[in-house]
Amino acid sequence: MFNCGKTAGERDGGVMLQAFLMQRAMAVLSALLGGLGVFCVIYSFSTPDIAAEALILLGAALAVSYFTARK
Repeated sequence: MFNCGKTAGERDGGVMLQAFLMQRAMAVLSALLGGLGVFCVIYSFSTPDIAAEALILLGAALAVSYFTARK
């Protein structure tokens, strides 16, 4: 609405920064979920009850990384 004399490229800089930061945050979330999922897989050999949590965590990490991938 009020562009204050800025060009289109200057106005979109903040939006691109937000998109970049959100993409990086999703990558970090995916790495954390995947790491915790792998830990649960390894730990499930001694405690089989954790195997379901491992599958859920690994599936969530896969979904996050798949749907936030650059195209």
